[in-house]
Amino acid sequence: IVGFCGETEQQFEGTRRLYEEIEWDMAYLARYSPRRGTTSFAAWEDDVSREEKARRWHVLNEVLERCSIRYNESLIGKTLEVLVEKYNEETGECEGKSRENIVVQFPGNPDMIGELVESKITKALTWSVKGAEVGI
Repeated sequence: IVGFCGETEQQFEGTRRLYEEIEWDMAYLARYSPRRGTTSFAAWEDDVSREEKARRWHVLNEVLERCSIRYNESLIGKTLEVLVEKYNEETGECEGKSRENIVVQFPGNPDMIGELVESKITKALTWSVKGAEVGI
């Protein structure tokens, strides 16, 4: 959560540096917003502006995007086991997740839904990878 009550620029920069050091390829980012009935609503002033919360969110999201694409690029040429979750008729691609929770898209057919298949990674995208079907 960025922009929590009292969060200073120095504290935010510490969070940004941590993101860069750890190199997460995925994280759930949110901007703090006061909610009636919560401790923070009653006890603290929401003193970080909406604009600043948005800026901080975008800064962390950009770090996350860079780390994600870098990690996904490291997967090119590797074969991942994928649980097929869906099929897109328009593209002719199956989509599923690897054991590492990577979204993988590759040519396939609707009969593959629910199957574990191997896919050799051929292309890195920001939040997913493209692959070629290797086998079931």
